[in-house]
Amino acid sequence: MGLLRSSVVRMGTPIALLLLLAVGYQPLITSLAPYYNLVYAAPYFLLLNALLLSHLFKSARVGMMVIILLVGYTVILTRLQSPLDQGTTYLEYLLLAVALPINLLYMIIIRDQKLTSRFGLLFFLAIGMEIGWCALMVQQFGELSLYLQHHPVLVRATSISPMPLLLIVLLSILVCVSTIRLCAK
Repeated sequence: MGLLRSSVVRMGTPIALLLLLAVGYQPLITSLAPYYNLVYAAPYFLLLNALLLSHLFKSARVGMMVIILLVGYTVILTRLQSPLDQGTTYLEYLLLAVALPINLLYMIIIRDQKLTSRFGLLFFLAIGMEIGWCALMVQQFGELSLYLQHHPVLVRATSISPMPLLLIVLLSILVCVSTIRLCAK
């Protein structure tokens, strides 16, 4: 047990795994080339197994995280595979970048309950309403894209990325929520 807690093993294991990945990356890609459909379906299979295990072990937070990641992966795979300057891809990217961390914050705010209870139904309803709201917003933006080219609402500065600002705002919200929870206890 002492060997696993040594600092050499703790630092050396990630470095060794990274070197192993760097050496085996190209052969792995060439050997998996005929199975790209299986590689794309593997996250669905793994996340559904994680959802089943979270249900068996009565861990709703893990189940919520799995559902949120399934939705996020599906959006990335189906809608965000084109450049950001084509169509509504930039809006979809921003909606996902804001909605994903906010949804993951739900796990901190709520207490752990079963996903098959009334709480689970409300969670699925909230996620469904959020997906519907985002889809409606993307559809409306797509219909108004000609108008918005002449009168821009979402201005995109190509020299800077909005992600650091969004992450600072989301982390500030996380700190405030965590502080409120600690003060309440």
